[in-house]
Amino acid sequence: MKNLKLLFLIGSAAGLMLPVQLMAQSATMTAEPNPCRIERGQNECTSFIRWHAEGVQRVKVFVTAEGRHKDVEKEFSTQISCDDHNCRAGWINADTRYTFQLFDFTRGDRGRLLATVVVRAEGGGGDEARGRIRAEPNPCRLEGGRDCTAFIMWETHGVDRAKVFVTAEGRRQAVEKEFSTQTACGEGQCRANWIGPDTRYTFQLFDFTRGDRGALLASVTVTGAPQ
Repeated sequence: MKNLKLLFLIGSAAGLMLPVQLMAQSATMTAEPNPCRIERGQNECTSFIRWHAEGVQRVKVFVTAEGRHKDVEKEFSTQISCDDHNCRAGWINADTRYTFQLFDFTRGDRGRLLATVVVRAEGGGGDEARGRIRAEPNPCRLEGGRDCTAFIMWETHGVDRAKVFVTAEGRRQAVEKEFSTQTACGEGQCRANWIGPDTRYTFQLFDFTRGDRGALLASVTVTGAPQ
């Protein structure tokens, strides 16, 4: 405290001003490579997002996607793939524009936009949406008047999200229902333990990349057979 008073007195005595110099805000953000290249048979490519800011105590990066894989804005700079102003975006898809925006968060909330970079992908032959679905066993065996169980398994290519629906025709006719969100489901596999006699169960696999029902990718019909 005495040193501060002495500095003030010396400055005042000499007729000097002692201003506090504030650092101007500046920032840059880059993506490498940009565009990134999707190799044949793959769906995505990787770009590394890097940024540098001066005169700012805290920043955050947000990303939005427009196009085929449209998505709402999400915070990007807190992902586990980030390391000190360097984040790996390993999910860049074709026909989509990814806009990364760097904001000032010095005061704790979103402040001024400091920098922006738009990332695209190129290449990626053979990445058309397709899928396969199968049932095992099919038919399943009905024993002692009880229902039997079939495991429904599916896989997709060139699709970010898929859903399976089922309809029943015959003795136990039922309207279409979503099947792939049941509690008996794992990753790409569901257990249908209610296959009954004289009924045809049709399972259909749809592309839901855009959030609503898209193209039918594959289907399989399951029946139960008496022992």
